[in-house]
Amino acid sequence: MTFKLRHLTLALWLAGSGLAAHAENASLNPFHVVEARTHHCCWGPNIQTAQGVDNYSVSSWASSASSSGTVAYGHLTADVAGSGNVSGYSYVKGLGTTRDYWVDTFTVQADSLAVGAPVQLLMGMTLQADLLAVGHADAWAASIIGTGLDAGWYFGLDTRALGGGAFSATQVLNTNVGATFTLVGQLNAVASVESNTGSGTASTSATSHFTLDSLAPGVRYSTASGTTYVSAVPEPGTWALMAAGLVAVGRLARRRG
Repeated sequence: MTFKLRHLTLALWLAGSGLAAHAENASLNPFHVVEARTHHCCWGPNIQTAQGVDNYSVSSWASSASSSGTVAYGHLTADVAGSGNVSGYSYVKGLGTTRDYWVDTFTVQADSLAVGAPVQLLMGMTLQADLLAVGHADAWAASIIGTGLDAGWYFGLDTRALGGGAFSATQVLNTNVGATFTLVGQLNAVASVESNTGSGTASTSATSHFTLDSLAPGVRYSTASGTTYVSAVPEPGTWALMAAGLVAVGRLARRRG
């Protein structure tokens, strides 16, 4: 049985390896706002913060913090960590935050519909978040899509309500043929330790993926960046590979049956 499962897993993995959507001529710019901060009472805070860089780390006395993130084709990742230990001090804080986001402009097109005809697009989002908070600590991540960084959000996923794990959500966007609009996909991740009585450790590792699909035949969109945000659809070669893998598994099962 183990042998069969192993080969079935291998066949499905080989098939699934071709399912990812690819972007052609993409020029999506990455945006990062990362911050790492440590603080002790009664000394001033040791802070580093910047936009447009991949990571920052800082340490001070008995606390530390680090933050990093990447953006590529609608995929956002963030890793942050913080730790602190009250040892001879009355207050300690370690904070790492990452805010990664993409901004892209979409134009709706259609083959057989007139300009202004109402159409619907399906916005999709997945969030994978691994959280750790021990002692006087907190860790969370939030994935959001909307029209701006701080207002006009359509929907999102927030681990402060969901907890850690893998989540997905969709929402319909009502628009029309010829419309042009801008969307922002954002991932926030935070790990913090703040205590005046003990110690703590926190870390957040999160990945978010965004899609935008048409709900009507013949409706499509172009993007200013050239990035493709459609859900992964198996290509003909992928279907053939999947079928071949399943046939091979069936033959092996019969031989060992």
